[in-house]
Amino acid sequence: MNAAVSLRHVSRGFQTGGIGAIFRPSRRGSFQVLRDLTLDITSGERLALIGSNGAGKTTLLKILAGLLHPDHGDARVLGMDVRTDGTRVRRAVGYVLADERSFFWRLSVRHNMEFFAALSGLTGAERDKRIATLLEGVGLEGKASANFSDLSTGMKQRLAIARALIGQPRLLLMDEPTRSLDGEQTQRVWDLVHREITDQGGTLLLVTHHLEEALAQCSHVAVLREGRVGAHMSVEEARQLISADQGVTLSVRQLQPGVLDQVRAIPGVQEVHVVSQLPGETQIEVWSEHDEPPVGPIVATLTAAGVSLTSLRQGQPVGALLARLSEVADAPVRTRPALTSPLRAVG
Repeated sequence: MNAAVSLRHVSRGFQTGGIGAIFRPSRRGSFQVLRDLTLDITSGERLALIGSNGAGKTTLLKILAGLLHPDHGDARVLGMDVRTDGTRVRRAVGYVLADERSFFWRLSVRHNMEFFAALSGLTGAERDKRIATLLEGVGLEGKASANFSDLSTGMKQRLAIARALIGQPRLLLMDEPTRSLDGEQTQRVWDLVHREITDQGGTLLLVTHHLEEALAQCSHVAVLREGRVGAHMSVEEARQLISADQGVTLSVRQLQPGVLDQVRAIPGVQEVHVVSQLPGETQIEVWSEHDEPPVGPIVATLTAAGVSLTSLRQGQPVGALLARLSEVADAPVRTRPALTSPLRAVG
């Protein structure tokens, strides 16, 4: 099959030191985010990319969207070089950002969508029909005249998904797309994505900290670790690796140093893992092996430490899968766990 994404020995770093480094060169440094990364995604594949904070997931998506160039290596999207064909890449790719700031806050929902439709070459009746279809798909048909600034966080996120689909992309990149949505809204969004992408033979690359979402919506899973792809396998293989793990994911506020060590000390807790940090909110996972984690003592410990709990969800933990995939990536081939099929080759 043709490759929708082909990355060969891609590296990308960033300068550190902030504005002070301009006046004091001695403060300048660099941080390598992606390191000699090699990855193939076949056309029609639905790949969930997981990794800890700082692993390089968002940087990788920005390269594939044509917004960043790699420092070294070759990056091709739909057969196009991201360096020399950046404009064509951006038109062929839809991108849902993790932190949406590209809308015009004083314009209406419809006017925002008309602007992005124009960038995709849509005008007139074709544009209007496309906008109506997408707004209905994300449940915002009644908000077309509302200013973007008046939308709730969840509505803004749903509009970002509609915007990413406006040009009927052949590759859709989604960075934490359902983080502010409830269950019904999430299902509605995924129904739309599958109609627009999966059913049309398009390719999906999803970055998420919700493992159940990754396993339900994708065909393959890859782990990004220390700037490289450590393993790339089918969803069925991933389920085998974590079949014994049970976990609970909590979104919390006012998390103070040392509190997670208290949670780790609770009998029955195997590990505690920070999976996401957004302004004012931290998402953590607590998991155990074989038995369900002790939810009552976990909540009681957090509450006693002054931590505010905003959501709680039980299921298989992404942190456990990261640990298992890391073990697979590090193990010699002869000692790797038996899987239904060989691991995909990675660099």
